[in-house]
Amino acid sequence: MAIERRHQKRLSTEIDAELIYRRRSFQAQIENISLDGVMVRTSSLTAPRGTLVKIGLNVNGRDWQIAALVIHQDQNRTGMMLQMPQPELLRQLAALPLSKGARRNTLERTHHYLPARPGILMERHSH
Repeated sequence: MAIERRHQKRLSTEIDAELIYRRRSFQAQIENISLDGVMVRTSSLTAPRGTLVKIGLNVNGRDWQIAALVIHQDQNRTGMMLQMPQPELLRQLAALPLSKGARRNTLERTHHYLPARPGILMERHSH
């Protein structure tokens, strides 16, 4: 039996994202997200526990860039703790329609999410 690491309810999803680590970009897919954590699937990122990464994604035309700490990693999945809770992002994701197979629709990535300014924990960009 697995020990639950998050204190918040998880939202299952399948959303394309981009991870930024050491100024490099890695393709990823968010499997589930909660107010304070996220599980991503990626085949190319290996980051030590405690590493700060940025998660970039686009939801309903709005670009998000979120800072997160790597908590655990196994094979192609990485569990991360968000540095700041993301209630608005969680509300937007929960409102998305479900597609076949009861998975959330995959959203398109619009561009790369390289950090604009060091020290920014979360940025939201509107078009």
